[in-house]
Amino acid sequence: MNDVWKEFEQNPLTHSGAHYLMTIHEIQERKGYARTTDVAKELEISFPRCPQSRKSLAKKGLIEEN
Repeated sequence: MNDVWKEFEQNPLTHSGAHYLMTIHEIQERKGYARTTDVAKELEISFPRCPQSRKSLAKKGLIEEN
């Protein structure tokens, strides 16, 4: 059990982060770009929550911000 927990702690991506990342990818596939407002609308979350998630993913090197 401890080995599983260690692996979980080392995972750089949270469940919500994975949803955010997949949503960005899906929007980019459709539109060619993904704005924060598009992601918020798709995930049905408030706009102010998005920059927080976006910055976290960018800090981990998982997305690039323009």
